[in-house]
Amino acid sequence: MTEIKEEHAEQVERLQTEIESLRSTREWEVEQNAQLREQLNEAKTKNYKLTEELDASEKANRDWEVK
Repeated sequence: MTEIKEEHAEQVERLQTEIESLRSTREWEVEQNAQLREQLNEAKTKNYKLTEELDASEKANRDWEVK
């Protein structure tokens, strides 16, 4: 019976260690996800602004060519 309790205690300890590791990994992934979302939003904003600037430049060039 003592051997079973020891095996059980070892298994519980291993599982608790694995749970801690998984939680740590999950927290890191959540943080990375948040950073990537922020970077993506910044890239989208920059893309939108550059597209507007390009459109305005193309329109100015067309207007210049017409004159």
